[in-house]
Amino acid sequence: MKKIYITFFICLLFYAYSAFSQNINKAVFYTGQLKDGITEKELDFYLQPANKQLPAFSYLPKYPGANNPELLKYYILITLDSIYNPINEPVFQQLFSSISAHEFSILLEDCDHPVTVNDAWHVNNWANHWHLESVNAYCAWSITTGDPSIIVGVADSDFDTSHEDLSGKLAADVLTAPIWERHYHGTEVAGTVAANTNNRLGIASIGYDTKVRCFEVWDTININGTPGRLQSPNRAIWNSYLAGDRIINLSMSDSFLDSSAIVQITQQSLLVFAAGNESTAKHHYKFANIPGVILVTGLDHGNTLRKNHARHDRIDICAPGGNVPVLKPNNSYGSDWGTSFAAPMVAGTAALMLSVNPDLTPALLEKIIKATADPVADGHLYPGLIGAGRLNAYRAVGVAKSFSEKLDLYIRDSKDDVGEEPNINSPCFHESEDIWVRNQDDGIMNQIHQNAEYSPNQPVYVYVRVRNKSMKPSTGEEKLHLHWSKAGPYWDWPGPWEGDMTVNSCLLGGLVATQPLPVILPGEEAIIAFEWHAPNPHEYENVTDIREPWH
Repeated sequence: MKKIYITFFICLLFYAYSAFSQNINKAVFYTGQLKDGITEKELDFYLQPANKQLPAFSYLPKYPGANNPELLKYYILITLDSIYNPINEPVFQQLFSSISAHEFSILLEDCDHPVTVNDAWHVNNWANHWHLESVNAYCAWSITTGDPSIIVGVADSDFDTSHEDLSGKLAADVLTAPIWERHYHGTEVAGTVAANTNNRLGIASIGYDTKVRCFEVWDTININGTPGRLQSPNRAIWNSYLAGDRIINLSMSDSFLDSSAIVQITQQSLLVFAAGNESTAKHHYKFANIPGVILVTGLDHGNTLRKNHARHDRIDICAPGGNVPVLKPNNSYGSDWGTSFAAPMVAGTAALMLSVNPDLTPALLEKIIKATADPVADGHLYPGLIGAGRLNAYRAVGVAKSFSEKLDLYIRDSKDDVGEEPNINSPCFHESEDIWVRNQDDGIMNQIHQNAEYSPNQPVYVYVRVRNKSMKPSTGEEKLHLHWSKAGPYWDWPGPWEGDMTVNSCLLGGLVATQPLPVILPGEEAIIAFEWHAPNPHEYENVTDIREPWH
């Protein structure tokens, strides 16, 4: 038999994670199957780090909305601790009948090129932008500066919509005339989300290119001919929901919404609430355990809880709430204190997350924000009372970008391939662990590439591993096409592989076969076997080419 030396040039191009370099943080994923009778409420309780001294864990349904009740027992577990393994942890054994590690994880590293800002109050040191530094905003912006089509609804008391640093940042406003002509609180909150950034003017906002839609919480009423004003944040939030805003921020003490309305709103919109400026405050407490509602308390410069800010068992996350640069009325600037400004830091981060992954649900936005949080310096003083920790916008946006709800199947072309396309930095050589040739049909057990031996009567066997890096199972309707070509460094796809190029009547390549893919679950893989009747190498022995020898 004649031996054929085959080189597979698999050029699956990808954009490298150019923003990532050193000090790796890894988001690790596991799949767990709940024991009978265990509920999400019990998961929330037991997976709070303060309860069991666990690293920060978050979870989400693996098959949300499944009709089969057995599929509803499967959950994806997420942790940023790449060393900690929950599989043998007693608390997880109490909750899950089985836990297995996913084959993929997400690398998040310190960015090489954080975005710098030229806003006047920043450049001239008129305001300390510690709040942006502490949540790693400059690195988050190296991934995305947001999308103007992502709108944060701001329900608040009053707005100066003519402020110079909000120019072009306001979506169609739904406003009533303010009861006070001071344009104070709502202007500050809106600017924290979406003040113009890098415009050599004023301050920078966490949302960068994000836009806001402003909703007055005051309704005009008329009782028996007497005009009056009614404070109605519930109407403002509802109007923001009806307008289609994906994120809604309320930095006020109460929303006056019914739980059923909150449940409906959070099917579409993430609700971000300020927790309150008293240590005993429990604003929005009864809604805070609804998925898609985030309750935010505030931190000081030293990454410590502000002494007068809320702390209790339903706080979700902490964000900067002291000496935050804000917009002031009449094109002026200053700073302010309160959970009112911690909440829009979270809302703006969620907008950045949606700009890289618009498929994220409110519940999943909340889970990612909490799973990617940093420790609070004095968090040990408030066990179970300040949520997951301090907001980290860079981690949250990085995980959101990789955490696609869309089906994403890939084949590695090298050991370092993470499935981002196009992969322009990949060496196009035979280094893949995902495609191999065997001279007998034993490639499932022996996943080692062999040089193919030609026989006119017997095929060789090609095996291709297909991986699912997404959180969505394949449908079973996808197809895999296997092509071959004559080896050579000059060939570009699709030319020779299409089967329509010949030299001296010798085919340069062609389609081997097409096969359907099975259903591939998230984080799992399938191996597809092909029979290949390779061409007779003798036909190529006397064929010459001006560019290279034949092989």
